[in-house]
Amino acid sequence: MSLDRDIQKRLADRWDPDQAAQAKNWIENVIGSSIDSDILAALKDGVVLCQLINAIKPSTTKYKSSKMPFVQMEQISTFLKFAKEIGVPEYDLFQTVDLYERKNPAQVIQCIFSFARYAVKCGLDVPILGPKLAEVSPRHFNKEVLQQGKCFVNTYQYGKFSGPSNGLGV
Repeated sequence: MSLDRDIQKRLADRWDPDQAAQAKNWIENVIGSSIDSDILAALKDGVVLCQLINAIKPSTTKYKSSKMPFVQMEQISTFLKFAKEIGVPEYDLFQTVDLYERKNPAQVIQCIFSFARYAVKCGLDVPILGPKLAEVSPRHFNKEVLQQGKCFVNTYQYGKFSGPSNGLGV
């Protein structure tokens, strides 16, 4: 098997139809209208992505339905820029060609899930999609607790020292 086919197979194996359906339903709830059953086809021209931006933060971006590839890719880029602005990490974003040419559809869905989490984190009034974003929970210990921790013997890392496979040759 060639390297290209191996990479394509790995990307195809990451595709989860259930997650795609969840993302589609979430988008429909947020923008208030139904979209094509093929989520990638619905998002390809960037119009739905721009509607998503405006549903979350009204009058943020202008968009138009166009058959011109440049306009469509520009609208996708607008969504990616907005996603970065609300805090979506770089590793959760997709490249424009991942959507436009269907190079990595699973990454597109991952970005929608992450976009939803960060939209909620920013206090925007949108439904939750996927798991809640983790929050920082700092721990503060006084000197006495830290000193007790230094003297603690953690027996869990010792393993099992009894029975026929104790490693002692007995």
